[in-house]
Amino acid sequence: MIAAAQKNPPQAGGQDEGQNGLSVYSISNKQKAVKSRIIRLRQSWHLEIADFQSFAIFIARLYLEYAPPDVRAQFMGAPSQTPHKTVELAETFLLLYGTAEEQVKITEGQYSLTDLWSAAIQLAGGAE
Repeated sequence: MIAAAQKNPPQAGGQDEGQNGLSVYSISNKQKAVKSRIIRLRQSWHLEIADFQSFAIFIARLYLEYAPPDVRAQFMGAPSQTPHKTVELAETFLLLYGTAEEQVKITEGQYSLTDLWSAAIQLAGGAE
């Protein structure tokens, strides 16, 4: 039997070239999964989108002292003037915060708000 030639060899930028294409794909899938979980959380709390976003901004601002300085700068100004990308970050932080709180109740463990902010930044696509 003759081995088939690779259709996408690494030197031609194929899938084995590196993890760049895969990592972008993985990040995109993670962001979609996070957004889906945010939607389910909002629906389980029976909140309208605007109300959920306002609550997410409130919680994010409440724990803003644990966020990196560049993230703190994004939350400057009136909450109603918060940029869309920052609202998404706040929603992601709220999701992670809620999940961490639930886990603490179950396991009586601990979590770091600084780590939650770092994870939220990664999942939301980074700080701008």
